[in-house]
Amino acid sequence: MSHPEHLAHLAKGVNHWNAWRQAEPNVYPDLTGLDLRQQTLNRINFSQTNLTRATFVGCSLRHALFRGATLAKANVSQCNLLGANFYGADLTEIILCHSNLFGSDLRRVLLQKANLEGVNLFGAYITGADLRHSNLQGANLALAECHRTQFQHTNLTAVDFSGANLEESNLSNANLSKAIVLGSHLRGAKLDGAKLAYVEIRPSLLDQTDFSKANLENMIPLRLEPLPPVPTLKAS
Repeated sequence: MSHPEHLAHLAKGVNHWNAWRQAEPNVYPDLTGLDLRQQTLNRINFSQTNLTRATFVGCSLRHALFRGATLAKANVSQCNLLGANFYGADLTEIILCHSNLFGSDLRRVLLQKANLEGVNLFGAYITGADLRHSNLQGANLALAECHRTQFQHTNLTAVDFSGANLEESNLSNANLSKAIVLGSHLRGAKLDGAKLAYVEIRPSLLDQTDFSKANLENMIPLRLEPLPPVPTLKAS
């Protein structure tokens, strides 16, 4: 249950809330179970805040701060979280379906058993995050920084990893069926036991990638496009 005093500060608006947070840096707000759906909360400071089971469906949270916050089992679906900072936050079992996290900071977050179906993580920073047993079906991770990220037993069906950095990431036993990894960096990644049906990885960097025991059935084979024939000059 949310703390009444903390609720009172939040009710006065984002500017008041942020000023209070700055004046009281040693207070860790408790907004457990709070329903804030359809609110405009851009640039709000929710760092170190307990938002367990909170509801943010449809909110605008552009450039919001969630550093070190707890959003376990929160519903943050269909939100605009462009440029939001979640560094080190606990997002265990969070629901982030179809939210926009373009360019967001998710480094070192806990995202186990989370639902991120259809989420936009284009250009996001996910280094060192733990997404084991999560659902990212149809998510956009193009150009995302996923160095040393944990994707074990994760549903990555039809995920767009175009140009993403997956170096030294662990994708063991993940389902990558129909995923797009064109131009992604997979050097040192672990793909043992992963399902790679209908995946084409021709342009990727595969140095030291571990494919042991990976399910390669129906994987599109690596291939190089043939060079066009050299035109010949005919004597006139």
